[in-house]
Amino acid sequence: MASSSLGATTISNVMSYGAVGNGRADDSQAFLKAWKAACQGQATSATPVVYVPPKKTFLLSPLTFNGPCKSSRVYMLVSGNIVAPVKTGWSGNQKNVWIIFSNINGLVVKGKGVIDGQGSSWWPSRPCFNDPAN
Repeated sequence: MASSSLGATTISNVMSYGAVGNGRADDSQAFLKAWKAACQGQATSATPVVYVPPKKTFLLSPLTFNGPCKSSRVYMLVSGNIVAPVKTGWSGNQKNVWIIFSNINGLVVKGKGVIDGQGSSWWPSRPCFNDPAN
């Protein structure tokens, strides 16, 4: 258990669950394992935190973070970068969404990291009347 500005916390660092963080290896399973540890771990007064460390880039395939969680609040602290596969990396994948948080109360996602859905690789194949937001 650690102490932070969130109060007492239990940290599930994605690196401890096998994430590589090089932007090329798929880190999805490590994120799901860290999520499960935070969400389904022992219910205590400590706030569970899934920690995405800085100076790393984590490639995530489409995935779902499922609840309910044992804690009334769970944090995802994004200090590093999370990126989606480019459009060609989705071939054969039936999902039309990238990251889903399902059946979770009290979810807080914060941090100074970047969550990059690689939207620019999709824009040419989805013409629209308005320019996409940058």
